[in-house]
Amino acid sequence: MPEKSHKSTLQIFISISGGSLLDKVRKTKVDVTRKRKYCYHAFCGMEYLESQQVRFLFLVIHRDLAARNCLIGSSDTCKISDFGLSLLGRHHKEKHMTRVPV
Repeated sequence: MPEKSHKSTLQIFISISGGSLLDKVRKTKVDVTRKRKYCYHAFCGMEYLESQQVRFLFLVIHRDLAARNCLIGSSDTCKISDFGLSLLGRHHKEKHMTRVPV
């Protein structure tokens, strides 16, 4: 009998007190300095993922990085979330998805 292949899924849940970045910029006045800080945090998160490709032997392609998928933590840090559309691999060429979330 052939061996069955099982794909594993890992879900991590953490409590984020500040809600999404999109909600924050829509509901409150966020100055340019703070917006830059949030962009820098998101950049650092993506840079970290890219730096880990050698360690884990794959590249994480998020494919849906947007303000709605960035969460604001209690120390006013921006954290990347929702990796539901992400891909793991070295190379990817989109064949079927003609429209992507904006």
